[in-house]
Amino acid sequence: MINQYKVIKTLGSGSFASVKLCVDTKTEIQYAIKQMNKKELRSKAIGNGRNAYDCVLDELNVMQRLEHPNIIWLHEIIDDPKKDSIFLVTEYHSKGSLGDTLSNLNAGRGENDPKIGLKRESVRLYLIDILRALHYCHKVIKVIHRDIKPDNIMVNHNDEAILIDFGVSALFDGEDDQMSHHGHLVLFCSRNV
Repeated sequence: MINQYKVIKTLGSGSFASVKLCVDTKTEIQYAIKQMNKKELRSKAIGNGRNAYDCVLDELNVMQRLEHPNIIWLHEIIDDPKKDSIFLVTEYHSKGSLGDTLSNLNAGRGENDPKIGLKRESVRLYLIDILRALHYCHKVIKVIHRDIKPDNIMVNHNDEAILIDFGVSALFDGEDDQMSHHGHLVLFCSRNV
């Protein structure tokens, strides 16, 4: 149990976090809960006198500002100063990510076999959803995501694309498009776009 959330299963894990499918025992609503060890995050230096925990705090600062139908919704932050872990409770999307979808489409195919992609109409609709999310981020909230890829795009129950993982995002100031983060000009485009 994590507060009132009962853990159902682990959805995935990475270098600093694991994500679990949980159900709120009071409402029976399912959530995805990202669990991170604060001590491990603080011990991982990333340069400029910052550590990975600083990046998590930056991500939380961004996520608390976001309110858009095509962006992951942060339901709750569970951070007890006396405990080692911090938990981010977000909405859960049972259809998984576009990366999962592409992997499933190509499962069992040989290395030299042509890859199977999404249907053109699906791609068009997902692209519109992500462009709406990015417009909101850039023009309304003044955030640049910096990690757009199929694994960071979930699909909801209405078959709409949802942008997730603001871990390397950056807030920017000003009216122009010169976005900076920690004093550096940011010019970035993922190869997966």
